[in-house]
Amino acid sequence: MVRRQFLAGAAAFAPLVAVAAAPTLRERLLGAWRIVDAETVNVKSGASRPWLGRPRPYTGLIVYLANGYMSVQIGAARPAPRDGLSFGELSRDEMRAYAETWYGYYGRFEVDEAESQVRHVLEGSLFGFETGLTYVRHVRLDGDVLTLRTVDLQPGPDGDTFNRLVWHRA
Repeated sequence: MVRRQFLAGAAAFAPLVAVAAAPTLRERLLGAWRIVDAETVNVKSGASRPWLGRPRPYTGLIVYLANGYMSVQIGAARPAPRDGLSFGELSRDEMRAYAETWYGYYGRFEVDEAESQVRHVLEGSLFGFETGLTYVRHVRLDGDVLTLRTVDLQPGPDGDTFNRLVWHRA
């Protein structure tokens, strides 16, 4: 009888143990994610267009490491390369065309569990003026799908916009 009472009492704690063992948002973010799609969305109308006007399809990775570092690399559709060229043989126009299809930065990240946000603290970027900035992203995780949405709105000709990038666990 004492054993039954003990087991019945212990069963009442099972939900608490399950909640305590649930992974944190930070833990769920860790790893590599491949980009699925990206878009710039108008806040008022909900209309979307390709991310930052860059042509689809997109390729790339975002990586969150347990030591607090992160990196993101995104490439848009690229011009077809000429056969047999190396980097040093590209014309300025060809270099520019390739550079305009690429975006990347790296640094540290912090997670705000209560707000479902991640902060990217940039230590280096393709664009030097971004170094030292902190970008805040709203996080939504549905299984192996990660959606990051910019928090700061950007003014556009048709009203404010935000960027939404969708990733799949690699």
